[in-house]
Amino acid sequence: MRRYMTFGLCVLAAVAFGAGRLWSAEPDDESAPERTERAKLPPGQVAVVNDEPITEAQFQSWIVKRMGPRRYTQLNSLIARVLLKQAAEKAGVRIDPAEVQKIYDDQLARIKAERPDSSVEASLKYLGVTKDDLREDIIYNLRLRRLVKDNYDIEATPDDVRELYQARYGPRYFVQQIVVKNGADAAKIVEKLVRGADFAVAARRYSEDMASRAFAGFINGGPITAGDLAPGLEDVVLKLKPAEISPVKSFGGRYYIFRMVEKIPPAEDVKLDDVKAKLKEEVVDRKVMEYARDYLLKLYKQSKVRVSSDF
Repeated sequence: MRRYMTFGLCVLAAVAFGAGRLWSAEPDDESAPERTERAKLPPGQVAVVNDEPITEAQFQSWIVKRMGPRRYTQLNSLIARVLLKQAAEKAGVRIDPAEVQKIYDDQLARIKAERPDSSVEASLKYLGVTKDDLREDIIYNLRLRRLVKDNYDIEATPDDVRELYQARYGPRYFVQQIVVKNGADAAKIVEKLVRGADFAVAARRYSEDMASRAFAGFINGGPITAGDLAPGLEDVVLKLKPAEISPVKSFGGRYYIFRMVEKIPPAEDVKLDDVKAKLKEEVVDRKVMEYARDYLLKLYKQSKVRVSSDF
């Protein structure tokens, strides 16, 4: 017996590198030989523990049981690839092998740069992918880009490019914040900070903004640029000097305390005209991904997808 299933749009979540490693505490492939012996085993066996074999079927069953709801995410990802391949064939979209190779080479170079002490093969195993997986990911994303651009009116306006230029090369600021709901509590926290309390410690202890709290109070976990904050808050933040702590600022029913950590001046050696073409392409790519969810939803609505009731 089979049933019909309507899928959500979580298909994009697992596109890039799949599920990755199952155990975050497990050693990577390079350190595994220190504990295990590599041997040629009989067909169907993946390991032998004190003469007791672990079969491929056992291993696959173990993975499936422990993936739980993530199985649907992975299945959705695979279905999306099939739908996109079918749409590309129907539209006559052809992917240039030379373009795939260039991106593939760039990806391998980036992986090697990020893990210089490991071989590319070991790094890919660490990420849970093969070279063929990497090529498939590239083809998938190129197809998605082409089809979305063909079905939507996408362009990078001059304002889009200037905004990205300012975010990338304009002045940047490292700012910490503490956010609470009670003004009296905020005033007490400021008193402690003025007396020398560590802002990062206070942010982790008192702040009710979970996103910045996880990064010791740093907004966005890193640098921000003009326009990232609401005008009522940005006016306070950008006037601060390095190491200066703001007074309590009431905004939107919450109370904010800011500390300017560092101000990074703009990159004066990078002119807009020199990077305009690259930024324009990046803006288009960002907009493509914004439309990708809508495009995949249309593919689902136009298709008939059946999933086993036993899955």
